[in-house]
Amino acid sequence: MKETDILLVGFGFSAVPLLRELDLSGVSYTILSEKDGSIWASLARSDGLDFDLVSSYYTSFYTFDLVEDFSEDRYPTAREFYEMHLRYYRKYQDRIIVDRVTLIENKTDHSIVHTQSGDCIKAKHVV
Repeated sequence: MKETDILLVGFGFSAVPLLRELDLSGVSYTILSEKDGSIWASLARSDGLDFDLVSSYYTSFYTFDLVEDFSEDRYPTAREFYEMHLRYYRKYQDRIIVDRVTLIENKTDHSIVHTQSGDCIKAKHVV
C-alpha cells in the first residue's frame, strides 16, 4: 500500500496554488486524477479555451505568474492563459496517478483511499 502525507484527488486549475505551497513545504503528496475527464484532457482535445479574455485572472491566485509571464498590465488572452496552465500541467504530470477513487475509509489519524484499479493509498489528509 502506498503511503503519503497528502492525497490530492483531482488535478484541475485550483490545485496549482496548493501544489506550489506543498512543494515549498517539503510535505509528501500524491496526485490522483482521472485522465479523460480532466480539464487537461479537455484542453488537449480543443487545443485551447473556449473564451477570448480571462478577466478573472487578476482576481485569482496567479499573482506571481503576472510578474514572470507578462510585461504589461492587461488581461491575458485565452491562449496565454492556456499556455500558462499547460506549463503547470507539464511540471506536475509525472506525479499524477491516473485512476479513480471508489471508496474512502476515514480513520482517526488517516484515510485509506481505494481506487478503481484496485490500489489503495494511505494518506494523513485527503484533499
